[in-house]
Amino acid sequence: MLTVTIIIISIILILFIALWYLKNDPHYITRFLIENKNRSSLCIIRNDEVFVAINENKVMPLASTVKIVIALEYANQVSKNIVTKDEPVDLDYLNNFYLANTDAGAHKSWLNDIERKELIQKNFVALEEVVRGMIRFSSNANAEYLIGKLGNEKIDAFIKNENLNHTPIYPFVSSLIVSSISPGLPDPDLISESWKIHERLKNGDGDLLQSFKIPKLPVQRIWSDKLPASTTKDYCTLMNKINSDTLTDQKVSHLLKQILGWPMNTAANQKHLTSFGIKGGSTAFIVTEALYATDSPGNKTALAVFFNDLKDWEKIFIDWNLTKFELKILLDEKFRNNVKEKLF
Repeated sequence: MLTVTIIIISIILILFIALWYLKNDPHYITRFLIENKNRSSLCIIRNDEVFVAINENKVMPLASTVKIVIALEYANQVSKNIVTKDEPVDLDYLNNFYLANTDAGAHKSWLNDIERKELIQKNFVALEEVVRGMIRFSSNANAEYLIGKLGNEKIDAFIKNENLNHTPIYPFVSSLIVSSISPGLPDPDLISESWKIHERLKNGDGDLLQSFKIPKLPVQRIWSDKLPASTTKDYCTLMNKINSDTLTDQKVSHLLKQILGWPMNTAANQKHLTSFGIKGGSTAFIVTEALYATDSPGNKTALAVFFNDLKDWEKIFIDWNLTKFELKILLDEKFRNNVKEKLF
């Protein structure tokens, strides 16, 4: 009996050690990139030169990382006085675009945050806070509102002006509703129907929200694959331009860094970095991330990494280790050079 107990304890201990290792293995990301080139892409720019790139021209769905370009157009319109940062937004109207149980609590977390900070005035909040909620908390409702507010054609025009290889922007909350009703529509029909749903949400169609049911995984996969897409090369280049103030309009870079740079509010990041901006995204099958940073000695790094067609366990391991991988790329020269050696 004692022997059996010892064996069970040993197995539990081995499993615990294995789990700890898997949760603390930034090299997992490197191995995945090497072994799964058809499902992944990476681009790193260091001090304005490409440090490492793998499948950097592969167009892949972005998930919420696309919100960077929505924030870009917001900054562009503020710089041109088309909109103002303190323009009031009605939270009741904004909530017309909230699709319950589809954003891992992002929208509610943002609402709790602005309430705690006393940023709500008579049920209105400043437009800038809506953008911050889209970036910091990844509120899909805020993104859907902003696409309509700023104009998808203007977002697309700004993308073109910055020479990004990018598929069109369209309301992806509405597209999930469309996919739940009519899965597998061709791209033009999906986009067209999504705008029709967007107009219904805009006009306060509560019945539509109430009748929505989260589609099963095969339908979610089809929806996920059709999301706005781009390349790691373009998003890495974009993040490098933002950090270096070399966008077409430098004022846009400055405004955008105020939005993307929320991680610099933490003492841990302030210890090693002088600038840091980041936005990631995910679906059940996707993990994407794009960032820029400047370390204390003044080295500038931009990074974009995309994964798609992930199995459940692969997504878990990537989620566990991606941040560790990124921080080591930024701050650990030995690790950084090891990644370059293995990927080149």
